[in-house]
Amino acid sequence: MKTLKFNKFDNVIPLNLALADFDGLAKLFIYEREGREAPSMYSLVRTTDKFILTPCRRGNSLLEELRIKKVDWVKIDVEGAEYEVLSGMTEIMKNNESLKIIMELHLRNGELINWEKKSKVY
Repeated sequence: MKTLKFNKFDNVIPLNLALADFDGLAKLFIYEREGREAPSMYSLVRTTDKFILTPCRRGNSLLEELRIKKVDWVKIDVEGAEYEVLSGMTEIMKNNESLKIIMELHLRNGELINWEKKSKVY
């Protein structure tokens, strides 16, 4: 919240939830990475049993509920759950031609997931 106020962002809605490819509850795994705790719905390192139950939403249904039609930018940093987040945003991507997505992409088991081939949109 301090960052939003400091940068005078008045078009940002902070929400305490995770984006995914379904609406409901999910385990948010908490593991240590580079000396700090890093949460992820997909445990990349599979070295933790520590998690919290977190509400999650598909981007499509969340924006519909918030009555947001136009999206210019999306930043995704989800520690391995990129495919799930993108899969829950198909309508957003289809309906916002100028949408820019900035994302940190993680490998799963040493391989990139080819989201383009699995998606029904592209």
